[in-house]
Amino acid sequence: GPIVFPRFDSLIVTPVAPHTLAIRPSILPPDLEVRLEVEDAPEEVLVTVDGQSGTALGAGQSLHIRRASQPVHLVRFGESTF
Repeated sequence: GPIVFPRFDSLIVTPVAPHTLAIRPSILPPDLEVRLEVEDAPEEVLVTVDGQSGTALGAGQSLHIRRASQPVHLVRFGESTF
C-alpha cells in the first residue's frame, strides 16, 4: 500500500494481489463512504478487511465502507519514524 504521513486523516483502500497494474491503492477523504458492488461475476468474490477472515459476495451484493467513529491506537517501538 501507499506510505501515508501518520497525522494525515484518510481512508485507504488497497486491493490484495490485483491481477493488473491498473488497480492501485486509493487514498480517499476520511468522510467518504465507499460502496463496492459485485455486478456479473461467474464466481463469488472474496472480500477480506484488515487481514481478517474473508467474506464471499455474490452478484448483486454490495459492501459499504466508512471510517469508524473511534480511532485505532497502534503500538510504536523505539524512536523510528514512519
